[in-house]
Amino acid sequence: MVPIIGKYFYDKSEGFEKYLSKIGVSIDGEAIKHIGQSKPELEVALLDDKYTITVTNGNKTIVNSFKLGEKFTETLPIGAVLETIVSTDNEKFTFVSTLPDGNSVIREYLFTLEGITVSLSEKKFGVKATRWYKRKN
Repeated sequence: MVPIIGKYFYDKSEGFEKYLSKIGVSIDGEAIKHIGQSKPELEVALLDDKYTITVTNGNKTIVNSFKLGEKFTETLPIGAVLETIVSTDNEKFTFVSTLPDGNSVIREYLFTLEGITVSLSEKKFGVKATRWYKRKN
């Protein structure tokens, strides 16, 4: 099994700015461009049965903790607050979230020895994006 716990740094994105513009969160075009060019670091930790994902981007840090299969309130780095449930299938976490406008988004975190591939999709417009993170040694 691939280790999930660890630190990861941003590598690259595909379609992320378009994805942000369509998910129904109030962000202006300049902010979308800035967020799309950001290079966040992720840390995944586990204590007992509770995972914590910490996202650090410059001087901003967002921390979300959850138990698999239980609904929780998640704050995204873009400021959106979502109701989210996370499930797992070995090396993959699947986040299913409901946006304030009722749209839903799915984020699949596929963990490998090299890092994480995050596949993002939303239901209303069918927009997809991918972000890649490399594992810190």
